[in-house]
Amino acid sequence: MGLDDLKKKLSREGQDFSGRYERPELRRHVEKQVPRREWRRDDRSDDSSFMWRRIFWWGVGGGLLVIALVSVVVLIFSGGIRIGSNANTLLDLTVEGSEEIVAGDKAVWKVAYHNNNTVALLDTVITFEFPPTAQSLIGDFSTVGLPRQQLSLGTIAPGGKGEEMFSAILFGAEGDTQSGKVFLEYRPEGSSVRLSKEVAFSSLVTSSLLGISVETPEQLKSSQEAEMLVRIVSSAKTPYRGLWADVEYPEAFEYISADPRPVRGDHIWSVGDLPPDGEFIVKIKGKIRETVAVQNARAKVGLYDRTTGNFALFSSTTKSFEIAPAFLAVSFETIQGQLEPGVATAGDSFIVNVRWRNNLSVPVTNATVDVRFEGEAVDLRTIKSERGEFNPAQNALVWVPGRIPELLVVEPEEEGAFGFEFRTKKDLVGKNFTVRLTSSMRAPEVPEGYAGVDINGLATEEFKVASRVAFSQKGFYTDSRIRNSGPLPPRVGEETTYLVVWSVTNTANDITGAVAHATLPSYIRWMNVVIPAGGGITFDPVTRELTWSPGAISPGVGYSTRAKEVAFQIGFTPSVPQVGTMPQLVSEATFEGVDAFTGRKVAITSREFTTSLDDDPAALQKDGNVRE
Repeated sequence: MGLDDLKKKLSREGQDFSGRYERPELRRHVEKQVPRREWRRDDRSDDSSFMWRRIFWWGVGGGLLVIALVSVVVLIFSGGIRIGSNANTLLDLTVEGSEEIVAGDKAVWKVAYHNNNTVALLDTVITFEFPPTAQSLIGDFSTVGLPRQQLSLGTIAPGGKGEEMFSAILFGAEGDTQSGKVFLEYRPEGSSVRLSKEVAFSSLVTSSLLGISVETPEQLKSSQEAEMLVRIVSSAKTPYRGLWADVEYPEAFEYISADPRPVRGDHIWSVGDLPPDGEFIVKIKGKIRETVAVQNARAKVGLYDRTTGNFALFSSTTKSFEIAPAFLAVSFETIQGQLEPGVATAGDSFIVNVRWRNNLSVPVTNATVDVRFEGEAVDLRTIKSERGEFNPAQNALVWVPGRIPELLVVEPEEEGAFGFEFRTKKDLVGKNFTVRLTSSMRAPEVPEGYAGVDINGLATEEFKVASRVAFSQKGFYTDSRIRNSGPLPPRVGEETTYLVVWSVTNTANDITGAVAHATLPSYIRWMNVVIPAGGGITFDPVTRELTWSPGAISPGVGYSTRAKEVAFQIGFTPSVPQVGTMPQLVSEATFEGVDAFTGRKVAITSREFTTSLDDDPAALQKDGNVRE
């Protein structure tokens, strides 16, 4: 189709389109330039609008948050929600019990709780912390008291309440305040926080069903012996189990003995189970030292842990007293003779001074001083004194005014001393010997103003005699108990056997815990021959230690009866470096034990055993040196 045909279809015949036809003008495109500063101004205008919108929405959100927080606070304080410390405020927890108690009697406490919150309390646990002196109503007592007791209460509904009962035996000294605590832990419903409420309680001990007392003589004078009585009594209807007693002595009281004997040191006793209305008494004998201070003796009863030394106190008492100096005072001063305070050994020499003093405000005329000797252990033949005279009828040394001028008139505060010596018997056979010295200073005429007053002075000194124990290690080649073999003197490369004998003797007292030790050099062979068989000796091949446990050594062993002995055989094969020497075959041997009467430890070391054979009467001096 041509252009003319198209024109015919688009227009009618006779119409003129020339008036509305305009020939298009083609021009080169020019990019419009927009100043940069105007573009930035328009951009900032758009960003500012965006920021204002953000501020608006932030303000709306913050306002809503404030409104929400205010609403929560209003609800809390109006009672709608109970959480935090406010829940504790509305939780009632009380403890009811006796404000005054009798120690040793049953004590009961009632714990009451009431949830005044509008929400439930979940996972509720009540913990009862007993006073430290509380003990269980059943079972054995404990030095650490009763542990905390916990009860799970579960859920306590709003308005819910309840009670729990707790009981124990409560101890304590009169006037003590015994305190405990109760805790109630819970979690308010709708909260993850766990809270706790605490209530304390206390009771005053007004008296005790378990009593303890200390009794002493009305008048206590220095340098004299006195007896202290400790009495424990029960007025309870049930027994007290596993009790112990402890006594703290005053400074001026020197312990001598007790009945019954203490089980630890000189101050702790096992009372055991004390039945209803039962009584336990300890009699303690001691010597009073001179002092000017007021003395306090304290005794207590309770539970004692022998492992830790802890003492759980049930009841205690303190006795105060004063010690009056004797008007005519005497005292002993031991210069020589004691192994340790109150202990001596058989055969020991004693050098002693007896000191005297006039504590009166007036002179004393014709005074006498004496010392009496008591005990089988005293060797009366050895008593000596330069100025004293021995009276065999009284076994006493006497210093009389006719022979001692200073005793004719003893002025106020005048003092002096007389010396003497004696020995204990050496070969005592028996057990539990003591030496007792008693001195007195007397005036036949009582000075004016002291009529009816005992002005005489008295002093005592007592020694326990420790046993004399001997231990020896001897070696033999020739002995009737066994036939040894090998060359003598010993030769390099050849084995020679020897017999070693350990022996113990004991004069007096039982020796307990006896044991002896020694070691064998690496070049010595243990022959495993012991006489008597099963004699209680063992050999450790790793440490090469010999151990002998002879058991208790009775008094008189080695004197009235045969010594306690054990013998064992060893073998020695010399080496070249030992040629010309006398090598050690057994090390030094040590013996240990305890004197059961005095409590003194016995420790003895015996010399080493070598090839010198010093104790073998059949051996010659030349038999000791090793030869090739």
